[in-house]
Amino acid sequence: MVATTVQEKEQLFRDIWNGVRPKRIPIAQAVDIAVGIDKKGLNLVTDQFSAEKCVEAMDYITSKVDSDIFPITTPSCYAADKLLGSRKMVMSSGGFMQHQNICVMEDDEYPELAADPFKYIIDKVLPRLYTNLTGDRAKDEFMFWKAQKITDAFFAVYMKGRGETMRKYERTRFDFNLGLGVAPFDDIADYLRSFSKIATDIRRQPENVMTAVDAFTAYELKEMSLYPRGREGGRVFFALHMATFMREKDFAKFWWPSYMVVLNYLKETDRGIYMFCEDDWGRFMPYLVDLPDDSLIWFEKTDPKLAVDNLGTKKALTGMFPIENYTLPDKQLAIDKTKAFIDLVGPTERYQFKANKSPLRGVDIDLDIMDAIFKTVKEYGEYK
Repeated sequence: MVATTVQEKEQLFRDIWNGVRPKRIPIAQAVDIAVGIDKKGLNLVTDQFSAEKCVEAMDYITSKVDSDIFPITTPSCYAADKLLGSRKMVMSSGGFMQHQNICVMEDDEYPELAADPFKYIIDKVLPRLYTNLTGDRAKDEFMFWKAQKITDAFFAVYMKGRGETMRKYERTRFDFNLGLGVAPFDDIADYLRSFSKIATDIRRQPENVMTAVDAFTAYELKEMSLYPRGREGGRVFFALHMATFMREKDFAKFWWPSYMVVLNYLKETDRGIYMFCEDDWGRFMPYLVDLPDDSLIWFEKTDPKLAVDNLGTKKALTGMFPIENYTLPDKQLAIDKTKAFIDLVGPTERYQFKANKSPLRGVDIDLDIMDAIFKTVKEYGEYK
């Protein structure tokens, strides 16, 4: 059985959502829009700012990447970041937009942050994050208005093209993101203080850090409350950055409890959960066992056998397939590695096929090798 219609593909993900064995392992692989731009032979430095060129690239890559889902992750509107002078998203020499590790919060500002996170972000963070803001409220509001207009214009074209491309190539959108979430500690570490400075803060002023984490937890719950509830297939996505850089005792104190508050709220309010566990989460496996059942967990470097043995069928799993397999020099080798991997993860009956990390540039995939791998998943990954 190889699902060919949108309805058949959708049913694969619906079965996993409902805890039912699907007819085969669904393919949930997506790539960055930069992959499409590269493979189409366009210029990433300039064409990622054009919604029309992005639509052209998405059509091309969708015709080549036979994933069950729409195979392009939704990009940011980098033109808006450029207008504002973002210090967080910076273009590399090759054109790829990179997430910078910067600090936009002073070490003595924790009380101000904890008192009102939203006000602190508006008053202190944004002027430090965007270099083209002047401090003149009227001018800065106009600058943000212009950035929003640019964003709206970009996505009006992009999302129209996305819908047309999904229908053209019959891809399901069942397993979709309701929106983005952030672990409260990561909010501070990743976006405000930087990885290096937060490590110093938890030693020098742990009480202030904890108070700020609690404040951000409440702030995050308000954000989560805006997402639709009770929508089949809808999950809030978390990219988890900081945990594996921490000692376990610090993780258990500063990171995990607040994150579980957010996840339990989502579970209680009938919203799905999808998390990307970056790096190796092997030492935190006892914590992951306590995640709400039906969470979808994407692992990067965690041992697949360890994940399967500990999380079994209660959690839905994805990732773990080495991205390097998409550029193997030999199709048969790629097929053999795919079959061996399916032998490991397939028995859970709740695995969605995906690489351990998203392909970001054209060099990350060989389209012929990827096609051979996907065909193997669709045939060898069928449940008898």
